[in-house]
Amino acid sequence: MKLLVCDYDGTFYTDEDNVKKNVNKIYDWMKDGNYFMLSSGRSFNSLVEKIKKYGIPIDFISTEDGSYLFDHNVNLLHERKLDKKLIGKLDNIMNLNAHEDLQFGTKYEYYRELPKNDISNVNFVLKNNNISQKFIFEWNKLKENESNNYNFLVYSYDNISYYCIKPKGIDKTTPIKYLEWYIPILKKDIYTVGDSDNDKTMIEEYNGYVIGESPIRKYAIDRYDNVYELIDNINNKKVKKRIMTR
Repeated sequence: MKLLVCDYDGTFYTDEDNVKKNVNKIYDWMKDGNYFMLSSGRSFNSLVEKIKKYGIPIDFISTEDGSYLFDHNVNLLHERKLDKKLIGKLDNIMNLNAHEDLQFGTKYEYYRELPKNDISNVNFVLKNNNISQKFIFEWNKLKENESNNYNFLVYSYDNISYYCIKPKGIDKTTPIKYLEWYIPILKKDIYTVGDSDNDKTMIEEYNGYVIGESPIRKYAIDRYDNVYELIDNINNKKVKKRIMTR
């Protein structure tokens, strides 16, 4: 029994032909008694839309970069919420209007305006060629004051950066660690694959791989062009693995 944890954008989906081949391979993977989880920075609603569109079989879904974990029946298994007291401390950054977009993450969706729902994370979205020194100053000041309780993360995609605030200890490894206990499954039987900065932690922690010419290639065991090729190598015991004791 194995678990494959796969990022969606740029990993499971790279083009229309590729995603169909990956879906077929995942069906075979699961028929063999293995587990499959999609792990994405997307909201629940956004990721489920893609799952339905392409008929992707799943055992688990992790959304908003590890903030939430759902099973295949969309039961919520694990979550971490942001203390709303933090929101009042964001005024200096928000009032700069230096961001292109502002996202408040909730269980099912991102909102541009502060929602009444519980919040899991806050994302300031900026263009890489237009990040002001005032924004960086206020960001670093808040980080210095609040880093005991929150993670301050920066994820880059092409020409966009997400300045993200989450509860301490939340990233893409969080739901995987929960599944080690929940399934349960040995760490040595867990495989992760991604392509971007937000995948780095799970790629370093487990048997981690990247798709394509990824900027996080140095943290991975190996690179592949497609997810279905990685699965073939796992099944044929040709894949490189980390040395783990459990």
